[in-house]
Amino acid sequence: MLRWLLIVCLGICLPGILGAQLMVKGKVTDETGEALVGVAIRVGDSGSGTLSDLDGNFELNVKDERVTLFLSYTGMRSLTYPLDRATITTTAGGLRQATLSLVLQSDVAQLKQVVVTAYRGAQERKDLVGSYEAVQLAELAPDRPEESIDKLLEGRIAGVQVNLTTGEPGLPVEVKIRGQSSLPRIGSGVAASTQPLFVLDGVPLFDVTETNSTGSVFSDVNSQRINPLTFLNPEDIESITVLKDASATALYGADAANGVVLITTKSVKNQDRLSFQVSYNQGYAKPIDEIKFLNTEEYVELARETLFNSNRNPAEAGTTEVFTDWRALVQRTSTNRDLDMVLSGGSAKGAGYRISAGYSELQGAHLRNGLEQLNLSVSLSVPLHEKLELGLRVNGSTQKREGISTYNAFSYPPNLPVRLADGSFNNDAFFARRPNPVAALEQNEDETNSKNLNSQINLSYAPGTTLQLRWLAGIDYISTDQFQYFSALNGSGAAQGGSLRLAQNDNGQWVSNVQASWSPQLGDAHHISLLGGGELNSQTQQRLVATGNSFPFDDLRQLRFLPADRTRVSESLFERRKASLYGELAYNYRYRYYLKLNGRRDASSIFGGDQQAQTLWALGSSWNISEEKWWGSQPLGISFAKLRLSYGITGNSRIGVYTARGLYRFTNDVYVDQVPLVASAPINDFLGWERKQQANLALDLGFGTDNPFRLTLEVYRNTTVDAITSAAVPLESGFTSVIANAASLRNQGVELTFHYDGATDRKWVYNSSFNVARNRNVLLDINTEDLPATVGDPRAFRIGEDVNSFYGIIFAGVDPATGKELFQLADGTITDEIAPTREIANLVKLGSGSPDFFGGWSHSLRHGRFTAAAQFNFSYGGLLFVNDLTFQDGRQILFNNQSVNQLDRWQQPGDVTDTPRPSIDKPLVSRSSRYVYQINYLQFASLSLNYRLKTGARTPLNTQQVNLFALVNNLGYWYDEPRRENRNTIAEYRFNFPQQRAVVVGVKLGW
Repeated sequence: MLRWLLIVCLGICLPGILGAQLMVKGKVTDETGEALVGVAIRVGDSGSGTLSDLDGNFELNVKDERVTLFLSYTGMRSLTYPLDRATITTTAGGLRQATLSLVLQSDVAQLKQVVVTAYRGAQERKDLVGSYEAVQLAELAPDRPEESIDKLLEGRIAGVQVNLTTGEPGLPVEVKIRGQSSLPRIGSGVAASTQPLFVLDGVPLFDVTETNSTGSVFSDVNSQRINPLTFLNPEDIESITVLKDASATALYGADAANGVVLITTKSVKNQDRLSFQVSYNQGYAKPIDEIKFLNTEEYVELARETLFNSNRNPAEAGTTEVFTDWRALVQRTSTNRDLDMVLSGGSAKGAGYRISAGYSELQGAHLRNGLEQLNLSVSLSVPLHEKLELGLRVNGSTQKREGISTYNAFSYPPNLPVRLADGSFNNDAFFARRPNPVAALEQNEDETNSKNLNSQINLSYAPGTTLQLRWLAGIDYISTDQFQYFSALNGSGAAQGGSLRLAQNDNGQWVSNVQASWSPQLGDAHHISLLGGGELNSQTQQRLVATGNSFPFDDLRQLRFLPADRTRVSESLFERRKASLYGELAYNYRYRYYLKLNGRRDASSIFGGDQQAQTLWALGSSWNISEEKWWGSQPLGISFAKLRLSYGITGNSRIGVYTARGLYRFTNDVYVDQVPLVASAPINDFLGWERKQQANLALDLGFGTDNPFRLTLEVYRNTTVDAITSAAVPLESGFTSVIANAASLRNQGVELTFHYDGATDRKWVYNSSFNVARNRNVLLDINTEDLPATVGDPRAFRIGEDVNSFYGIIFAGVDPATGKELFQLADGTITDEIAPTREIANLVKLGSGSPDFFGGWSHSLRHGRFTAAAQFNFSYGGLLFVNDLTFQDGRQILFNNQSVNQLDRWQQPGDVTDTPRPSIDKPLVSRSSRYVYQINYLQFASLSLNYRLKTGARTPLNTQQVNLFALVNNLGYWYDEPRRENRNTIAEYRFNFPQQRAVVVGVKLGW
């Protein structure tokens, strides 16, 4: 009886039990139909769920259709899907199932709402008080043929200027944030670094622009300085965040005055699967806007006329039977190649790893100039315990750079043959003074081999939900070995019988910090967060230079073949230590009113006396106006409004090595069998930090649902006090000057940034970003009220003027009667005499190298699987003193070919022109406004096209990602000065090393 009762009950209940189970199957794709791998699918609030597989498929069991699925994926908008929407079918076996096809929309704005901050890591943008601007590397077009990521920042962030000091691959790039915060270096003096502090995953990078005076044993004037950012593989970079104001930078204290750039590498994703990506691209580049020179016929005609005007024999001009295109002999169509591979994976227990390897080769525009590099990066994330996690990142790079000088070959006279009749190189009297550049390329050597290791290890411990402890240690090591040989077979080394220079530079630093952050729960209204930590930093720089000459054979290029009196060795060692304490208190009330106080106390060994320690701090506040109840529903369409205010003091301790210390050096002279020790630099125990007082006011606005339109307006006023410069001292001291805190200057300006992120659920998706900035620099005080420029140098420091100002004589044209150059003196007098132009009293301000405003405008447009992007940069108002070597009105005619503009020279009375009568004896007035040009330009910086192929298990390689891309880098410049046919303008005169236009094509595959 009992058995029959159980059977009846089971028959009644079984259909209900079976009906309650629901099998859900589905596929997740993006809006283009591309399968998404690793999408998190969660079932209601149960905590259960699954991940989509390699083809975007998933399946799971749920209780019934009265539950909701939640889908999330990085870079995509989250999706909520109630299962009661689904069509449910029942199989022949009685199994109920639902088949779904789910589409996630891209969320460009999502990635931009999280910003990496100093020591705290990522924070939501709405909670920020300071001035931060973050850019994802994908926005920077990382496939552009640039060897360092700092070049990619140009035009991307308001207030950030990127100036190419040279176009040679691998050399440092000048980056300024909100103007010139320290006095520029003039002549051989010492100047504090103006570069921002670059920090890679918490580890500061070496500032190779921090220099000493040319006469110092620590001088690196003749050493090859490699940009440390060239060692980074762009494929390993996730984002770059620029910190501008005191509230954002104060935690970096003594090195934050010039701003801070945080570089964040791609994080380890704790994914329970293996993925592999490989990418390859190749490009070709040719110079653009090259300066136009005279051909042989034009050159000889001009040279003969010049010699005749100078009472010299016109026959000295040489033959008209030879035409040598020196530019074509030393330049080439340059190429670049990049190959990158990434392997990543993890375990179900939360561990993850990422291994990347890269190879890059970049040829310069000049022969035997280029860069070759190998990169390897390993990142690990390992949960050692439920509350303890270990992170490790190791970046290693090896680099070979070749940089043979071509001695400005493009300006050589065109009627000089490269080789003699017997086929040997032409090394006549001319080439004894200026080496035959083709011979130099074949016979000389200049190679620099570098190694870099940048790594960090960190431990994070979270004993509770409100307390986090972290320890981090990192190292940054750069070693460079340069081999430079000037052959005795050409003019570069003939006089010395061959000259060899070996230089070894080892720069190493380590950093270690321990910090704790605590965010106690104080209820719904009050939110507080505390951060405190300590840090130790040590830097060591060691230089070893060995030189020798008079080699017995030109092929024996080793110092061991020389006698001791033909060799010389110099060595220097610099050590710097720093100990720091830092802290931050952040508070907000209902995410509406924010207050932040942070600071740092640094003690550095580079200063003396009572100047070794300094406290830097900042106070900031913000008001989320749109969180107020009275704000209503988007007045004027404004969905988000925030006001930010900050003030603080940061410092600059990057002032060169042992600048505050008295230095001695050993001389080569022997006195009574002893090597003399001579004082080489005076001591100054009062030398202290440069300090920067910063005030910042900002307004953030968002328009529309989810803020697709965002606008930020910032106004700042930064004053540098105790700026470093040279101060004159009595000659009785044994020195002419001492380095002192004897100046102050100010930068103030305004920045405007506008972003638009188009809706991703539309057929066409458009995104745009625009920024513009204006900065005004002024010198407030200096120990000497008026520092005249050195001979030929147009720069000078004058109170009330921009520190980048140029001073000289106003060019007043050419006298039609005589062909002489005319000048306007300070009192308005017009003269053709040279002597008054040498007098300091007649120097007037010609302008400034600082632009009135500058910025950039980027665009991207996506349609289906196709994406196009473009970047424009612009600048207005800056002046440039161009190289006068090629238009000296006959003065250099026998040594240099001349600009085609010299064809417009004065030749007879009545000629109206701006080019004087040519003469070898004509004195050069290099500080003339004639050589000053405005650089108002719009640059079409890049245009890229990307097509994503449909992928999946059915493709030949079973790829999950196939991207084909092409881009054009540096399409060209538009200047407001009209271009002239067969004449040179600012477009041609602006760059000494030629700019290049490059075309790059590539493919990216992923599994």
